[in-house]
Amino acid sequence: MVIMNKYVTITLCLFLIGCVPEKTMRQDRIQHNTPNDQYLAAIGHGNSIIAARHNAKAELSNIFESRIESQLTIAASSVVDSMKGDHDTDEIHSSIKVFSRVQLKGLTVEDIQSKNGRYKARAILDKIKARKNWLSEIQKLDTLISVEYKALNEMSPTVMSIRPIQKIWHYWMQRNALESRLTVIGFSAPHEQFQMKPILQMMSDLQKQMQIKINIAGKHAKYLSDEIAGILNNRGFLITRDPAHATVVIKGNIDIHPLTNNSDWKFCRAIASIQIIDLLTGSQVCDINETCRRGHLTQHEAYLKALKAVSQTVNNKLIDFFDILGNKPII
Repeated sequence: MVIMNKYVTITLCLFLIGCVPEKTMRQDRIQHNTPNDQYLAAIGHGNSIIAARHNAKAELSNIFESRIESQLTIAASSVVDSMKGDHDTDEIHSSIKVFSRVQLKGLTVEDIQSKNGRYKARAILDKIKARKNWLSEIQKLDTLISVEYKALNEMSPTVMSIRPIQKIWHYWMQRNALESRLTVIGFSAPHEQFQMKPILQMMSDLQKQMQIKINIAGKHAKYLSDEIAGILNNRGFLITRDPAHATVVIKGNIDIHPLTNNSDWKFCRAIASIQIIDLLTGSQVCDINETCRRGHLTQHEAYLKALKAVSQTVNNKLIDFFDILGNKPII
């Protein structure tokens, strides 16, 4: 019995010793409470003082990013899932990832004495100053949302409505990210002035009413037209061949020219010019002009590569235009 107790004691001691480094390391990396609870701090290690400073800032940003991503997922899902019709969940998740990224400003970084060739630094965020800055940013976003909301309500539900809805979505996501930052440091944000659900539902309803006619000219017009129809169909937009039913037309042309050169490779240049017209108002709402140059050992392959390249570039621009829940910067 005595021998058994010794084994139990030794085993328990080894278990406890094994647990200590992990706990100590976690406490060493993140220090949530510093004097007066006014600061949030994190420790970074590195083989140089520059690396240690960088890692300290990264550790502090990581505290925010995981919380922001979690709260943005809840907020975005609550409004997107209420929309009637299909939506791309991968696209939404990608958007959440982008808006969750954090670059903290106004940090103080302190160097800590190195030990055994390793350097250490502490990044410190002043919660009071951060709260003031983030509340100011939220106020600016509320103003921007108000401007776009007013513009949206003053226009008829046409393809021209897409742009203000895009902007409202982006500003709303940025606002929610800032709200999450405030939550991390123990503060709250003022309530939203606008509800996102009815705004996104406007886009869903518009998409059902919109019928798009594609009218591309040029030798390879069919290839580009089929590519455009495919990407829009995949996003739930209706394509029509009947001009009487169309509310939007995507028109333009595509040309491909061989280029002269002195090398063994053959080159071609593809040029595409595309316009999106709102037939209900007669307004041009988007203008896309792209040029792609591609080469290959044969003229035929160079021709095909240039055609595919310019078609892909045009399609990416069209996706940016029609995409409400994406993560492209709003200008």
